[in-house]
Amino acid sequence: MSASLIARFGRSVTLKSYAAGSYVNGFWVEGALTTSTITASVQPLTPRETLLLPEGDRQREWLKLYSTYQFKVQKDGTMNQSDRIVVDGKEYFVMKCTDFTSHNSLGIKYYRADICSVNPANS
Repeated sequence: MSASLIARFGRSVTLKSYAAGSYVNGFWVEGALTTSTITASVQPLTPRETLLLPEGDRQREWLKLYSTYQFKVQKDGTMNQSDRIVVDGKEYFVMKCTDFTSHNSLGIKYYRADICSVNPANS
């Protein structure tokens, strides 16, 4: 999926991104929240992709996004938060971000994010 296709067929979604937090006087302080709008192609996961998810996560609503924005994902052992995406009024966590920059010979920079609903009861 090239950047021009994302721009042509994508749609606007809201990105909520947290700056890196830190300890202040022994207490954890969250980083500042930044809200912006990005363009992304929003698609549901295929049935096969859904089967590859951990069993406990399959009841959540999952989507995949293709965008030129590199999404932040929480890494184990850190207190920093993943980006959150709002699509049609529902909020999703970014669970995985795949960089396709090095996977193509054209040098087109784009990323795929797998996102899951924040609250499974609202899915």
